[in-house]
Amino acid sequence: MALLGAIGSLSRGDLPLNAESTIPAVEVATGNVACMYPGTATAFPTMSPLYPAIAGLLISPFDLGQSPLLTSQKCSNVDATNQRWLSNTVVHRLLEIISVFMWLVLAAGSLALIRTTRWRHTRAEVVMLFALGLSPVIMLAWLYESHAEDFLCVGLLLFAAAAVHRGQGVRAGIFAAAAILAQPFGILGVVVVVICAHRSLRRPIVLSGLAMGAMILGPLVIVTSGRAISGALGGRFTPSNGDAWTSQFSTTHLQVVLLTRVTPVILSALGAVWARRRYGDKVTEPAVLIALMTLGLSWRLLFEINVYGYYFMAMTAGFIVTCAVTGRFVPYVVAWLGLMYFTYPFGGSVQHYVIFGYVGWGEPLVICLLGCALAAYMVCQVLTNPKDFDASGGSTIDMSPELVT
Repeated sequence: MALLGAIGSLSRGDLPLNAESTIPAVEVATGNVACMYPGTATAFPTMSPLYPAIAGLLISPFDLGQSPLLTSQKCSNVDATNQRWLSNTVVHRLLEIISVFMWLVLAAGSLALIRTTRWRHTRAEVVMLFALGLSPVIMLAWLYESHAEDFLCVGLLLFAAAAVHRGQGVRAGIFAAAAILAQPFGILGVVVVVICAHRSLRRPIVLSGLAMGAMILGPLVIVTSGRAISGALGGRFTPSNGDAWTSQFSTTHLQVVLLTRVTPVILSALGAVWARRRYGDKVTEPAVLIALMTLGLSWRLLFEINVYGYYFMAMTAGFIVTCAVTGRFVPYVVAWLGLMYFTYPFGGSVQHYVIFGYVGWGEPLVICLLGCALAAYMVCQVLTNPKDFDASGGSTIDMSPELVT
């Protein structure tokens, strides 16, 4: 029903947008690329460049009305300009449409991965797409200020995993670099792709990824006087609202970077290295790749300084796709979807709890730990039985290989 709700919001024109992606997209569309990253103090972090660049190019042919240009290359008067763009009806509707279509990238990436398995063209595909389209926690990336770049990032990661399984190193590198440029947390999946890939594929992946990154980010770095680097690497943070355990510590900016950005990458890499050394080329199986990527994405939630509902979209999508590529939905994933439905119904922070109530940072920590535990459990399951995944001690929803008409 969440997909229908998002489509209904689109038809009414009231799908909420977020300033951090809207403003850079419009500056690209109006040819004012130098102000894509103003460089002034704002309440939100700067956006990774790929989604604003795509959205800006797509809306550039349209008449956006009177352009409230910023002052020359100094990009002054940012706040007033932002408010005028956010209230522009034409811009709002165009970006709504583009953000909804970003879900199709997620769907296409999921199909690309499942079609490398024996479950291609079966009811598993249909169940997977319905789960991705009807799960409220997935749709929070739309309904909570339209963070459609998350769909783009996860979809590109799935394309990269499919390319690794097929032995297409150059293509995997291109998709991996694009995923990082869509959202910095994409690096948690990219390290899995690089480490788990066959040795002969690693150099093409890295070289093509660097070339892709230089081709997209290089011109933006020059035009924005280097400010695009911060957006691409996630060097700025949304101020903490106190609903994460990491926010309880008084830390410097460097310590926050090490705790919330570096630590998850290290843990994701360690998991991939352990699996690679223990199971060899078996880790290039689609189920193993997506399970390890999902585990990597779960570490992000555990160490974030804020815990918003739409942050769980990437990990939940990973759970759904993992079940699909193994041919079975496990009860624990269904239970997780239910937990997300009752916990983050509005996409905001833990303050929007319905059944728990807000008492501090303990509840989100418990939920993040449960997500990490489920991700680790699924990794163990697919590594011990990647061809016929079945949860021990519970029934499953059968998705037998009947052809889809």
